Amino acid sequence: MGCPDVSLLAQLSAVLQVNLNEILSGNLSENELVGGNMKRTKYFVCPVCGNI
Repeated sequence: MGCPDVSLLAQLSAVLQVNLNEILSGNLSENELVGGNMKRTKYFVCPVCGNI
């Protein structure tokens, strides 16, 4: 909804790995949905307060 500072566009292009022209035109493709594996997620419980 907002516009980044013009001085940040080159770095934004590098971070998002898209061409600067694609950013400026607004024609960006959506990322592929890559599902995670919740079975490998590890949670630790605080021994003092019991929070995860």
